[in-house]
Amino acid sequence: MKDLPSPSDSETLSPALAALWMNVCAELTGRIGEAEFERWFSPVRLVRLEPDALWFSAPNAIYSLWIEENYLSELTASICAHLPTHPPVRFEIAAAPTMPLPAPADVAEPAPKVEQEPDSAAFRHEKLDPESIPDTEPAPVSGRTPADRKRIRQRGEDAGLSEGYRFDNFVVGNANRIAAAAAKAVAEKPGKTYHPLFIYSNSGLGKTHLLHAIGWDSLTRRPKSKVIYITAERFANDYVEALQENRLVAFRKRFREADMLLIDDIAFLSGKSGMQEEFFHTFNSLTDRHKQIVLTSDRPASEIADLEERLVSRFKWGMTAEIVMPGAETRLAILRRKREERGANLPDSVLEFIAEHVSTNVRALEGAMLRAATMSSLHEGELAVDPDELRDLLADYLDDANTSRHISVQEIIELVATHFDLHPRDLTGKRRTSRLVEARHVAMALAREKTSLSLADIGKEFGGRDHGTVINACRRVTSKIESNASTRRTFDFLRRSLLAPAPARPRGGQKAAK
Repeated sequence: MKDLPSPSDSETLSPALAALWMNVCAELTGRIGEAEFERWFSPVRLVRLEPDALWFSAPNAIYSLWIEENYLSELTASICAHLPTHPPVRFEIAAAPTMPLPAPADVAEPAPKVEQEPDSAAFRHEKLDPESIPDTEPAPVSGRTPADRKRIRQRGEDAGLSEGYRFDNFVVGNANRIAAAAAKAVAEKPGKTYHPLFIYSNSGLGKTHLLHAIGWDSLTRRPKSKVIYITAERFANDYVEALQENRLVAFRKRFREADMLLIDDIAFLSGKSGMQEEFFHTFNSLTDRHKQIVLTSDRPASEIADLEERLVSRFKWGMTAEIVMPGAETRLAILRRKREERGANLPDSVLEFIAEHVSTNVRALEGAMLRAATMSSLHEGELAVDPDELRDLLADYLDDANTSRHISVQEIIELVATHFDLHPRDLTGKRRTSRLVEARHVAMALAREKTSLSLADIGKEFGGRDHGTVINACRRVTSKIESNASTRRTFDFLRRSLLAPAPARPRGGQKAAK
């Protein structure tokens, strides 16, 4: 076993506290194991004992959050074994971080040295010393002039960032606390804390919001830095266009000279070997220059099908953070924030009902709130709180809408085919007329919302399509629902139809083959 950490390097502890700290370290190592102790507690220091708290120093907020959520009981038990009184454990953040944040327990340790594959000579960079990189601190936002803020806004729009996604309107709870803290740490010190940051979650839980927030915060701190936000699908399309038009040099220059690269839904590269090869070298180029990469996905890197192992290993180098569905209290806080942003005239009692009965994702929460707000506005006042009326109004958003009975992909295909006057085989075939593609996309989006199948399994039900096609379909439908009232009405009608008893619904098979 390695030597236990010494008392704080910056403070001199009394002999009694120094002895206590060493004993606690030994006890804690026995409880959680040497590897976990080294990963999470080696940079932590006992700094002082006060009547109402035992204070520890952590290098950054991620350490304190991770310890409080995963090892607090073991730490408390180790303290109790050597201290007659056991005041609560409290953390403060060290003035200067002593070391970079390690990967969480389920993430492989970074490889000490990875042999880089040959890169284009035009983009080969000398290795930089991390200590030689200037640490540009942000100017206070309050001290920026309107012209400064306008320039930052323009640079953000040029980078592909959405104005509505900021840290100050991201509601933090237990379900996303680690991911939010990691995102803020990356924005404050890009390329220094960990590389890359990999955030994954189911759809609609805020990973894209965090991606944009990182970009905006980083630009606010460093207005001259080059930030790029792009979806993996767009990255792939731009690569294909550059290849066809003989513009690969310009394509590589664009991405490999970035200071921060934010890529949404990296799983889209699954099975696309040429694009994976291109991104591999882009990743290496940015790593050599100590620049920051942040990736999002709907699943951990190790579960992305047909992703090259060398990319999987690189995605595990830094920090992996999962976002899960928030609890009821956080859902209520999100709804209150959305009500404020939208100027909706809804009482807390309606929001509490929605928070209690809608737990699929944040988009469903907002959709339910907007429907209730629309109904309230039609009544020229606050919506009356009647649980039965609310349940009818929001039927397709409520949890029991998805759990009351099993809905199969085949049912969805048949229902959508009937609605669009098509044969079910059309939705699983290869034809691509505009009407057929629209119907297929709607069916895929419904399948993702109303079944528990993975994206890959949904794709198989639609004629063996890959999971990237399903993601693209869902995004297109979501975009149309937000911008087109006709599409929104169609989707809501099909949702409600799926909730009706199966025998009462028309079957797509009634349409004869042409």
